[in-house]
Amino acid sequence: GVAIGVIAAVTVTFGNLAAYSQTNVKRLLAYSTIAHAGYMLMAVSALVVVLSAGSNVSGFDVEAASVMCLEGLLFYLFVYLFMNLGAFAVVALIRNEIFSEEIEDYNGIGWQAPALCSCMVVCMFSLVGLPPFGGFWGKLVIFMSLFNAGQVHWFMWVLLVIGGLNTVFSLFYYLRVLKAMFIGERSADARPIEVPAPISNYALLLAIPVLLLGIFPTWTTNLANGVATLLLQ
Repeated sequence: GVAIGVIAAVTVTFGNLAAYSQTNVKRLLAYSTIAHAGYMLMAVSALVVVLSAGSNVSGFDVEAASVMCLEGLLFYLFVYLFMNLGAFAVVALIRNEIFSEEIEDYNGIGWQAPALCSCMVVCMFSLVGLPPFGGFWGKLVIFMSLFNAGQVHWFMWVLLVIGGLNTVFSLFYYLRVLKAMFIGERSADARPIEVPAPISNYALLLAIPVLLLGIFPTWTTNLANGVATLLLQ
């Protein structure tokens, strides 16, 4: 379990550092995917630690702690499907309009395609783990799992700190894209964006679940909890 935790910490840190140095939005999202795989590995690490040594800790509820670990992993996978697919979809749709994926070419497009870029805001803030978006609850449950597992092995608390610091760090490179969209000045000779309504609606279909999962997470967490309980029986 600790070995998986070390791999998770390295994976998260590498993914975020690599994403931070990118100037291409698609590559940025690709490297951030590595970081998110690391967060999921943190839940796996906590689960292994709890299952392998939890019974040796007096007063520690192994069953409840292990269910929380798996619940966090399942919820995170579910919401990540929407927020990552949504972000990549927006990048693809914008590329079809401006023929570029460079961050500098995103300057000012938030005002030319507000619906599409608003979807990117929802997806990226959720990828960071900010409320009221689904990614917030995914990371919260995983971090709570790490905190509980820290009663079994102290390294889980170290992993929790690493996860928290990486979450804060990731905010900077996601904000760089959003800053270009809504604050950057679009050059006069830049290719204009004219996104048809059906295309914007497709992006909205991916972004809306991310928002709803953040505002109304209970039904999903209950489902994840039931599946986790069933799998651990």
